[in-house]
Amino acid sequence: MSGVASGAERGQPASPRRGRRHRRRLALAGALVAIAAVAVGIIWYGNRPGGVAPGGMAADTPIQMGKQVQPVSLEDSRSGQMFDLSQDLGKRDVVVVAYMGDFCLGCRELLVALQTRAAEFAAANASLVALGPETGQAGRATAASRGITAYPLLQEGGSRSFTRSIGMWSDMMQMPFMGYVIIGRDGTIMAGEQSSLSEAEGAASSNVDSILAALQAARDRAGGTGATAR
Repeated sequence: MSGVASGAERGQPASPRRGRRHRRRLALAGALVAIAAVAVGIIWYGNRPGGVAPGGMAADTPIQMGKQVQPVSLEDSRSGQMFDLSQDLGKRDVVVVAYMGDFCLGCRELLVALQTRAAEFAAANASLVALGPETGQAGRATAASRGITAYPLLQEGGSRSFTRSIGMWSDMMQMPFMGYVIIGRDGTIMAGEQSSLSEAEGAASSNVDSILAALQAARDRAGGTGATAR
């Protein structure tokens, strides 16, 4: 054959540009494989309630129905003063609504909706409390910017022992779930869901509806305890 052989056929190396393109393709493929592996790991990890993740990291603790909740004092972001949960435990049902932080649009809207509808919890003879991840001035800024005056906006730093104890802390996300826990008058957890509230814009009112409905359903299961007493 009289044709001229290509550089590759003559044993010459490929062009630098072609080599760079090839390396970029390999790097991209590797990144996609890594992302897929992480996604699979997250799914697997998320389906191991109360278990242990690879490397010994504790998996997210589930809400334990019937667990006795210990009284705790936490800072109320509205004033910077300490809020003592024992003031409400044993007197009325306590609804603890957890949110992920002020960065979360759905959480911000939820805090405002709870402020607007706090009277509905009071009418149902329930104490409403919100629990967030912000501490110090950050928590106070959230309370001020969202106009929170009708219910305690609690903050917990350190080990997050209370947030963990009621099943509302996510080790994987390193922040609270966006959900709620209902503590009965006897101090035990009577209902709750970890990631049940929608983060979507405009969903705050329906989220509050869901919490109030869960409160009534929990009371119905318990025989109506706390539903009418004042």
